[in-house]
Amino acid sequence: MKAVSFCHTVLTFALSMSSSSNNSPSPPPCSASIFIATSKDGYIADSNNSVDWLNELQQTNPLPDGDDGGFNDFMSSTDAVVMGRTTYETVC
Repeated sequence: MKAVSFCHTVLTFALSMSSSSNNSPSPPPCSASIFIATSKDGYIADSNNSVDWLNELQQTNPLPDGDDGGFNDFMSSTDAVVMGRTTYETVC
């Protein structure tokens, strides 16, 4: 059995803009968040580039009813979602 951890990390950064001579104000900082399930050893996919282990883990050690690991709270605080093609094809 693999142990799983859910990681929600917020990264804050300033937009990089070319300097101008008109002394315009700097843009506000932006933030990007990631919500990801990883195995205890820090991997997302197994050696076959599969995340099937998450489904197996959910069957053997399900979350309590109504517990989504914080995913709905995360999504309610999100304005946009960016994901890769394989992830999109898997979850959508």
